[in-house]
Amino acid sequence: MANLIISPHESKQLAFVLDSFLRDSGARSALLVNRSGFVLSQTGDFKGIDSQSLAVLATGSFASTQALAGLLGEKEFAAAFHQGRHTNIHISVIGPHAILVAVFDTNVTVGVIRLYAREATKALERLLSDMIDRKEK
Repeated sequence: MANLIISPHESKQLAFVLDSFLRDSGARSALLVNRSGFVLSQTGDFKGIDSQSLAVLATGSFASTQALAGLLGEKEFAAAFHQGRHTNIHISVIGPHAILVAVFDTNVTVGVIRLYAREATKALERLLSDMIDRKEK
């Protein structure tokens, strides 16, 4: 996954899934990030947000969350949620390859984000797996 080169067509496919996620969930912005913290795709409003820094920090936070899962005897946690006064972040596992980071305002419920994040992660996992399989051939 570290050397994955995303074609323009694949980039459009990833962006389509992220755009659909934003439209359906009400999230403000979304990042598709590999497990090393590199942004694979992004969509939405990032005014005042350094998306690459957000990606790296979210990846680090999620790695800590996975370590907590191990301490509790879990293989992994599928998602993590950080609640702020005005803005929230939801981080979802996308197979072994990536994570989805959703930024949303407090007027959007986490339940709605979780519902649409599950749908988006399934679609993104299929796309990423297909991309990786094609690159390996």
